[in-house]
Amino acid sequence: TIAYPNSGTFTVSGAQGALSVASSATGVATASVSGTTVTMKSVKPGSATITVTAAGNENYKDGSKTYALTVVKGTNTLTLSATSGSTSYPSSKTFTVSKNTSNGALSVSSSSTGVAAASISGATVTMTPKATGTATITVTSAATDYYNEAKATYALTVNKGTITATVSNPSKVYDGT
Repeated sequence: TIAYPNSGTFTVSGAQGALSVASSATGVATASVSGTTVTMKSVKPGSATITVTAAGNENYKDGSKTYALTVVKGTNTLTLSATSGSTSYPSSKTFTVSKNTSNGALSVSSSSTGVAAASISGATVTMTPKATGTATITVTSAATDYYNEAKATYALTVNKGTITATVSNPSKVYDGT
């Protein structure tokens, strides 16, 4: 078993003649041989049979052996520009998805929508505070034909905001109205 997009190898021993190799499903994996080392390169998840054939000589008949290969979905790497941060109510805060190996569709959720709502546009996540507290923002990259789903989290703390008061007409004498 190998994971997309990796390669795998095995060594053939005991063969007397020249080796050749073939894959039953080149859309899943290709195979090549150099000396006694067989290299299998994944193309996409699925199954293939790798057949190694040793040519006969004056003392031996042609011979072949098979190797059952399974190519599984690869590990999706999802990286965020930051994994924690804080903001003061009501100021929004953003971070970006800096790596998404699979290019799977991105979605975002908040563990506490009463503290902060989260939305995503392209690779930018915006967190909008609703109240003070903490929330875990989870970004998910959907599984694709080639990669598994991946998740990454951001720990957000929403602090109390500062009230700023301004006087619009400081020279006016208050008359009760």
